[in-house]
Amino acid sequence: MLRRTWFLSYWALYALLLTGCAQSPMAPEPVVEEPLVEPTPEPLTPDQGRALLQEAGVPYSQASFLVAAHDGDLRLVEAFVAVGMDVNVQNEDQHYDTALMRAAQQGHLDVVVLLLGAGADPNLRNGRCAGHIAFPDLVIDASRRCNRQTALKWASHAGHLDVVRALVEGGAWAHFHEEHWLYVHEGPDRPLTLAAAGGHLDVVRYLVPHVTTRLSALSTYGNLVLGGYHALMWASYGGHQAVAAFLLGEGSGTGSGKFEINPPKPLGAVRGEGFAPLHFAAIAGQTEMVGWLLERGADIHVRVTEWTVVWIGGEYSTFKHYRASALTLAAGQGHIETLRLLLENWVKTYGADGRDDHGRTTLMYAAAAGDTDTMRDLVQEGAPVNARTHTGATALMFAAHEGHADAVALLLEMEADTTAANNNGDTALSLAQEQGHDAIVAMLGG
Repeated sequence: MLRRTWFLSYWALYALLLTGCAQSPMAPEPVVEEPLVEPTPEPLTPDQGRALLQEAGVPYSQASFLVAAHDGDLRLVEAFVAVGMDVNVQNEDQHYDTALMRAAQQGHLDVVVLLLGAGADPNLRNGRCAGHIAFPDLVIDASRRCNRQTALKWASHAGHLDVVRALVEGGAWAHFHEEHWLYVHEGPDRPLTLAAAGGHLDVVRYLVPHVTTRLSALSTYGNLVLGGYHALMWASYGGHQAVAAFLLGEGSGTGSGKFEINPPKPLGAVRGEGFAPLHFAAIAGQTEMVGWLLERGADIHVRVTEWTVVWIGGEYSTFKHYRASALTLAAGQGHIETLRLLLENWVKTYGADGRDDHGRTTLMYAAAAGDTDTMRDLVQEGAPVNARTHTGATALMFAAHEGHADAVALLLEMEADTTAANNNGDTALSLAQEQGHDAIVAMLGG
């Protein structure tokens, strides 16, 4: 009787997916789905399950069960369940993955539906940080906890809309049942942010109503801002303009319209570290995305609120920033084309001789990146060669510290002051010596 119950629940859920789920008001656009699997007249008995496994030469083990789910072998998965395999089994040797996670990751809708019908828990977490879904090599501080991976998170990042819908209809949490606050350097760690990072507009469309319905009942700045706003940032990191446009509410009114292009003031009070979409696009060197954001009013001078560790490609950068701007981030990562676009916007808006709130000039940013062509253009347009920041730094100091010999040579041709010292008493020469840039030390007379 128990076996009959899970089998019937499986086909009841199957029927729901083929009919009501596609018509769900949470899904903006109806999706016509092909039949998932031909129904068997009767569920497998334990003896039939054992026979099927024996015929296939598959041992009855937890590892083999996960492999069958990963490979999308519906009959083998059903055989394991018929024999009595715990559908929620989590093995330390398999990172505590469940069969549901493996099937969801690969987009095997029929297996997902079967497992849900057999009692699989869609909200179990494994032993790995969710940020590793999008960035497998991401280095996360082992001393800090992180939000773990779930079946829905895997499906969201992979863009398996049908699986996402099945999991949500089956009870998966699309909102904020998380153990910990999100830190941006731990990568996207929620279904919505993972879908946005992957550029999956259809999944984002489906998840936003679920997330924002939950948000409407919350009053904390953290949940309100970090939820969809971080989705917008990760869409910018990936250069996914269509996703970003939807989150900003552009187009035919089908977007969420809940998130702004510049960070709300309360963002600095919570653990978002004050990042804006423009920062994420600049860090990733997404030049077209940077231009798209600037056209919509992104402020190039918005800064993060605290010290921020920036990572690219899964590795922490030694380039640490205090209250960094998009300009600082682009220059620090060596994204010259992105930096040029930001500086072009600056010159149009503030003039070549304009300064940011640290007293930095356009020439200083170009010198820090070693972009001599842009440096020449900026000086011709009026950027001062020997301007100083609020702490006394000059463009020559930036170039010398970063080791850009060509930029140093150009600034010397432009009669940059080699004797200038900052508020700590550092000169361009002492900074080059400190960093071990011997060629520049020689150029400066050291």
